[in-house]
Amino acid sequence: MRLWLDYIKHKESVLGSEVADKWLKTLRVIKFDARNLYLEAQDNFHANWVKEHIEQELKKTFINEREVPIRVHFSIAGAQSSTMQVCPPSPDLKFKEDFLEPHATFESFIPGSSNEIPFQILSSMTTSIQKPAYNPIYVYGPSGSGKTHLLMSMTKSYQSIGLKPLYVKAEKLISDVIQSYRYSELPAFRKQYRNHDIIIIDDIHLISNKRATQEEIFHTFNDFHIKEKQIILSSNVPPRDLVDMEERLVSRFEWGLTLFFSHLSQNDLKFMLEKRLQLLHLKISSEAKDFFISTFINQKKLLKALDALYLRAQSSKNNELTVEQVQIHLKDLIDDEDMEKLSSESILELVSQEFDIAQAEVIGKSQEKEIAFPRKIGMYLLREKLKLPYKHIGKIFSRDHSTVMSNIKMIKSLIEQEKQEAIKPLAEIEKKISLLSQ
Repeated sequence: MRLWLDYIKHKESVLGSEVADKWLKTLRVIKFDARNLYLEAQDNFHANWVKEHIEQELKKTFINEREVPIRVHFSIAGAQSSTMQVCPPSPDLKFKEDFLEPHATFESFIPGSSNEIPFQILSSMTTSIQKPAYNPIYVYGPSGSGKTHLLMSMTKSYQSIGLKPLYVKAEKLISDVIQSYRYSELPAFRKQYRNHDIIIIDDIHLISNKRATQEEIFHTFNDFHIKEKQIILSSNVPPRDLVDMEERLVSRFEWGLTLFFSHLSQNDLKFMLEKRLQLLHLKISSEAKDFFISTFINQKKLLKALDALYLRAQSSKNNELTVEQVQIHLKDLIDDEDMEKLSSESILELVSQEFDIAQAEVIGKSQEKEIAFPRKIGMYLLREKLKLPYKHIGKIFSRDHSTVMSNIKMIKSLIEQEKQEAIKPLAEIEKKISLLSQ
């Protein structure tokens, strides 16, 4: 009932009070429960207006806190039976597997010196059919560190030895769960997801606060683990720092082996650039190579730019491309990089560098002073430099806006008191921020 009242209030702000009073507030609530809302229109004219103006929106809007769709049923006053139902009949659902990028192979993956050991562990797992030595495998690291490339490579390698792996991104997993609830197709969802030898879920942190999805993952995880089938997960933070995740899931994610992947160093990026250029048969000047490294700062962005250059420079690929030509071909990507230079991620990366801690810890849950203080510095900088709303900052750190306000107030107080513990690191970080902004 609260959801319906909130919806009317929202539509009143959009359509105006006169329209809301005439068409929405006159719909009578007959009854409601956790899965259904029954509304009665005054006549056919009233029902047709509802069908024309809000039916499609209601299909997307009415999902309860557990992500379960609420069916909205309509009847007309005096009619013997329902004449209209918002939710359509169940289609023939097919849970398709996520697309695997052609370039994502072990051969094209550059682990770099810092990631060599975890890379060797993961690549060796896919060479033969065997029971998991560690289950699950939990891979975490910042965006752009190559996790998706690596997981897709593992999927292809498993396929090459005759196994049936399932690679799925968390966004699609959430969508599949919602659709299976909406159309009462949970048995089909479970059968299709569990009918694999290995399950590989990319960006598992995105199911935070998704209760229905977490419930299904819990049972799917148990099914795979009991049958000794490999489970591989990736995230931007370690299991202990997942926010709004059921404790029973967090504990299971920690059962096996946790591996950290970091961004490549500049030397590693240069090596990856040379190798990728050879694979694409592209020739660019040494100045253009330096431009690439300074402009596209991580593996993901660099590969995207190289692939774009390969497609756009077909007419001159036999000649050595200059910096000017690269800039012309990649103008849109370069503009995007310029806009993103001073972003929440870049600022938090500078904070993590200044305090010598992982970026995952900056946005994590640890309350140790060595972690909590840099986190407050990060919140302060996002507010001061990017003018982000408190709620937005809270979302980044998975905290409520009142906590963000309190932390920022504390840092401001330390600055006013000229406390060096805050002033000194802020001065160093702000120097680097000014360079990014140039």
